[in-house]
Amino acid sequence: MNLDFYQFGYVTNDIEKAKSEIEITHGLKPMVVIANIAVPFVEVGEIWMHVAFGWKAGAQFELIETVGGNDGLYRNVLRDPEYSLVLHHVGRNFSNARDLEAALDQASKRWDLVVHGQMAGGCYNYFDSRAERGYYFELSMLPEHAFPPGALG
Repeated sequence: MNLDFYQFGYVTNDIEKAKSEIEITHGLKPMVVIANIAVPFVEVGEIWMHVAFGWKAGAQFELIETVGGNDGLYRNVLRDPEYSLVLHHVGRNFSNARDLEAALDQASKRWDLVVHGQMAGGCYNYFDSRAERGYYFELSMLPEHAFPPGALG
């Protein structure tokens, strides 16, 4: 499995509705859903969420619905309390530390690091590129076992 891929990360307040919408809009096979996982961040602690993963043309689609913790990073982008689906981040996952470190160095010269964390032997870093691009930019190096079966295509 090639772990060098791009990711489109969406935030929603209704993961089942968003899952259906993204599957239809992007022609995805049924997305893999994981409910109630805790994702640790150094700056804000654990954020509890439901996540869904899909795959199309070498890109991963991720849906996030937060359900607890200090979740302002995600929840603050939602526009409608009834239903929202918002592009939150564009990410890039790396298979080796050398390439990740080079990308982190370049990103840190342009944007502030907002949050970062480690999970399953890997790491993730969110940079605030919203003023320039309208979304966060995530750089990660997560191993294959960090994803549920089917989440990597």
